[in-house]
Amino acid sequence: MKRSPQRPHHRGAGGDEDENDDGEWSDTCLYRRMLRGSQRIRMMKRQNNHSSEGSSSLPLLQQALQNAEVEPACLQGIKVLRINIHKAKTFDMRYFTIDKTREYICLTPEPLPPNVLAQGNCHKHYISKQKQQQQQSQLQHKFAFAGTSASNNNNNTPTHQFIDVADIDAWHVGTVATRRAEVARRLETTRAKGGSSFDQVATEKLLTIYYKGKETLDLVVPVSQQLNMIVSSLAEIHSTFHRAQPWISKESSLLRYIIANQMVEMMDSSSAQDKITQAQFHKICEILNVGEANGDPAFCFQSRTNKDELPFSECMSMLQSLKPKKTQAMVLWDFLFGDAGRSISHKDLHGQFLSQIQSESHLSIRQAQALLTFIQTIEVWNPLDGSGNPQDHDNNSTSRKTTLQKDQFEEFLFSDLNDAYDPEIQQMEQRLDQPLSAYWINTAFKTYRTRISGSGSSSTCASVEGYMKALIRGCKCLDLDCWDGPAMPNANICIPMVMGAGGGVKTDGNSGNLLLRHVLDVVEAYLKMHPQSYPIILSIENYCTPPFQEAMALLLQEILGHRLAVPPQTTNNSNNNWWDASLPSPEALRGRVILHSKAFPELTNDMNSNNNIDWLFHKFGMKNKAEHEMEEIVGSLSQLVFFEGGKLTGNLNNNNNGDTPRHKILSVAAGSKQKEMLRAAAGGIEENDHRLFHASHLTRSHPTSVDDKKSTRKNHNPVQAWSLGYQAVALRLDHCCAADGNDNAAVLLNDGLFRQQNGVGYVLKSPFILGLEPANPISLFVRVLGGRCLPSPKNTSSSRRGGGDQSSYLSVSVTLYDVQTTTTTKKNNGNGNDTTTTTTAEEVYKDCHMTNSIDGSGFAPVWKDRGKKFGVQQPDIAMVLFQVMGSGKRKSTAGSGKSSPPSAAAATTCVASAAIPVACLRKGYRSIQFFDDNNCRSGALR
Repeated sequence: MKRSPQRPHHRGAGGDEDENDDGEWSDTCLYRRMLRGSQRIRMMKRQNNHSSEGSSSLPLLQQALQNAEVEPACLQGIKVLRINIHKAKTFDMRYFTIDKTREYICLTPEPLPPNVLAQGNCHKHYISKQKQQQQQSQLQHKFAFAGTSASNNNNNTPTHQFIDVADIDAWHVGTVATRRAEVARRLETTRAKGGSSFDQVATEKLLTIYYKGKETLDLVVPVSQQLNMIVSSLAEIHSTFHRAQPWISKESSLLRYIIANQMVEMMDSSSAQDKITQAQFHKICEILNVGEANGDPAFCFQSRTNKDELPFSECMSMLQSLKPKKTQAMVLWDFLFGDAGRSISHKDLHGQFLSQIQSESHLSIRQAQALLTFIQTIEVWNPLDGSGNPQDHDNNSTSRKTTLQKDQFEEFLFSDLNDAYDPEIQQMEQRLDQPLSAYWINTAFKTYRTRISGSGSSSTCASVEGYMKALIRGCKCLDLDCWDGPAMPNANICIPMVMGAGGGVKTDGNSGNLLLRHVLDVVEAYLKMHPQSYPIILSIENYCTPPFQEAMALLLQEILGHRLAVPPQTTNNSNNNWWDASLPSPEALRGRVILHSKAFPELTNDMNSNNNIDWLFHKFGMKNKAEHEMEEIVGSLSQLVFFEGGKLTGNLNNNNNGDTPRHKILSVAAGSKQKEMLRAAAGGIEENDHRLFHASHLTRSHPTSVDDKKSTRKNHNPVQAWSLGYQAVALRLDHCCAADGNDNAAVLLNDGLFRQQNGVGYVLKSPFILGLEPANPISLFVRVLGGRCLPSPKNTSSSRRGGGDQSSYLSVSVTLYDVQTTTTTKKNNGNGNDTTTTTTAEEVYKDCHMTNSIDGSGFAPVWKDRGKKFGVQQPDIAMVLFQVMGSGKRKSTAGSGKSSPPSAAAATTCVASAAIPVACLRKGYRSIQFFDDNNCRSGALR
């Protein structure tokens, strides 16, 4: 990957940690954190070497997790209630147990036996038990008559549930924020005839765990002290797992995950805890689709090891022997350091690789030494030697501790520290003290929509789960379409709702639309767990009549209370400018909620009177709600609105001097002809005028609002709006699914942009977008060399699910999204005078490069790619989207030795992706760290 070195203008800003060290470390604290982490890893290894349990022979991840401090009660089992919707009941009693290995969370209907607790890997015990139950169930089924069932569990939720620590994404406490919990609340309320205390219980005792990107687990922990124990233990094993990741071999993580999650039917509690049989190894090779080129893996197992079973370490070495003999990393090593070179010093690493190849000449010798220390602590697995034993490189030798070896170099190239997306920018902790208008803001559209798990790509429902998942994903601007809900005029009770256009959004059949109270509860619960969060903007489309607006104001004050950022009470006139100099900064509004709503004339006392209840009956008598927001707003709600709303019109040329108040957020809809719509909305002004205006004013762009037509449901390309300086570019997160085709590219680009700054949801605009510097076009050359542990399509045998009669083709798509200037010349004929008019405009364009499709495994693929050179006109805004594409192929027929090409039915699908801003790309030989559709790296992607 080659490009002109270019650093974002905000890269130099760091935390206080940067300023307290000497000048050699002033450029970054990344290497210091890396050095400290390596020291912790070495200390842990020394402690395990001296322990009596022999844990030093375990893989590095298992060693790290065993050192995690977990509450003893969690290791013994805590009684909880799992929300599991039945016709007769809402809860199942379960025992929540963290496995001794700290690798699993277990939910079982009875306490784990003491011998299972002591041994660990409790899922093996229940796998054997499950096999016995299945055999008994088959016998019972022979005698089952009509009206009877061989199973007493009619729900799809398993009796015993095990969640891998690698699958855990997030958790929260104290509110209903999933579809399952919503259904439980409705059922409990119905059974109690409106007197249910479910909300009170949920506020205090409900724990929700998000895993595998989209799955959820809802638990009610009756004892508060035990709930705190579970949460603290979850936090400990989760943080330990992620802290150890930079030093963990990706192949080791993948093999552990496959054994634990995809081979459960082949595991037996009577087998050795860390042994892998020949049949299991054959299954592993089938899942990974490796071994075909080197012969039958089962034959290799016997001929090369002469053993019936292998420990985990030797299984890893066996897999290394099945990889290509000459990887691209080895070719690079031979090119840089010579074929005979067995080790190099940190000075050689600095001079021959970091400075010359990676263009990191700014790094010092000391930093190169810290990098070498990091590389030496990365987990490395050696292939088998001629005797069937792992090659011994003598890890304790002096030379291996002070120099870099070839196998260590290969591990580093695929590590997170060699990420093409600059780790400094991703992990930077910078104070966001510029005005809000200087930042792009992660924004969701139609946030209430939640994709129904296991359904088709277009099946969604209204749920508060959409709001919590958007917040977890990093969104800081959420939309709420507020409408009138149920009302009891005699009791003066109004219940505002959140729903779609006209109030006609259909849900999963079990629920109506959302109560505003429940959405606000989710926001409050998130801020309670993340009190230092940067401000959350609630963009309200207010369709409520005055009595319901009063109820909205009361709910906002009751639930959010002190978290609301309330404007000065003296400004009820929208022409007043609250901030003479600039908008407030995200730093000044940490932990706060900002309300954004369209500006209305305030109601008179007569219109706002409680006696004027005709509003309600007028609304209920209408078949369809008006298409526009209410034209009046009550005073109690108006006083809470921090940013007034408005439409982006064609008067920006006259607004650069401050004619438009800064406390307005303007709005513009963007459809398929986004460029024309944006320019028409702006009155055809130049793009630089857009950027100058948005340096001090806020604008929100969103997809077209017509939801009933499938043609208008797609997201718009966000790069265009970002390039014009729009801060909040709203996207439908429920459209990020492989089944949606190219429609998910917009969300993937959004995820990539906001991966900066630890994903806090605010990214400082570049100098060009802020109007401080001109664009600096560059060239970008990308060549795909190889991969490691890449997922495969889910309908093939090498997928994470395993099984099937297909293998796969794998390719990599590299797509550049940029904005380029085009020139159009038009010839005008009239009155004998021919004239020409030349116009220039900025247009979004994309340029794609696709590698060849390789026939085989994603375990260690190698592509013969010649690469492509891209021309980038606006590197400050351009994005590169990397996607692993897979398509099925039939396995070779017996004796043919060839595989048939993919059929027409074997559609190409995206199995993993990563979007990186061009300004954040690093030059040299780099790795791409891929994510799934949910912006997660859980499970096998770790």
